[in-house]
Amino acid sequence: MPRSSRRSRTPRHSTGPGTSTRSLVIVSAIVVLVGVPVLVVLLASRQTVSSGASHPGPVVPASSDPHRPAAPFFKGVADGALPDGVGCSHAPETQVRFQSHIDLFSDGKPVTVPGGIGVLPTCAYWVRTESAGGLITVGSPQQRAFDVGDFFDIWGAPLSRTQMLSFTAGPGTPLRAFVDGKLVKGDPRTILLQDQREIALVVGRRPPTVPSKFP
Repeated sequence: MPRSSRRSRTPRHSTGPGTSTRSLVIVSAIVVLVGVPVLVVLLASRQTVSSGASHPGPVVPASSDPHRPAAPFFKGVADGALPDGVGCSHAPETQVRFQSHIDLFSDGKPVTVPGGIGVLPTCAYWVRTESAGGLITVGSPQQRAFDVGDFFDIWGAPLSRTQMLSFTAGPGTPLRAFVDGKLVKGDPRTILLQDQREIALVVGRRPPTVPSKFP
């Protein structure tokens, strides 16, 4: 009796409306990604490092000298750990561009603000220092405000009403903020960065002279 032969059928791929729609969506997504110039290569969360929540386990400053902190501030933590919606660009910044200056003091002694805060090999954050000395460059493709908190977040350094870098404020060592030489109240993080503004943060004893003018 002849043996019955079974033909193996190759399954056909569906070409119904659902498949066409999915293909169109994928193609459209590719066109959008390719067609729009990518200006911002990093946009991070709204958390800040002042609480220490972003650094599990022991947190150690990268510099052993508290008056000469490093950038980034913590050992093993990248620059701009959690900036508050501040991007990192590799294209011209056309909407906002200006410079502010910040001085830091602990018990009357100056604390060096390092260069290279917010400067990465592939891009530069919209708030950064290009050299040591406290000159902050603000350059953004977006029209928006920037404050001292943004700068410290990009640095990856603690700043609150009771702490600045490795220095803790207390009853005998208050943390005070000055803008253009005038004492200001409130959270130092909320001080706005503005063109040719001089900002000074002082923990403990004040220096002989609080800077009051932009360099």
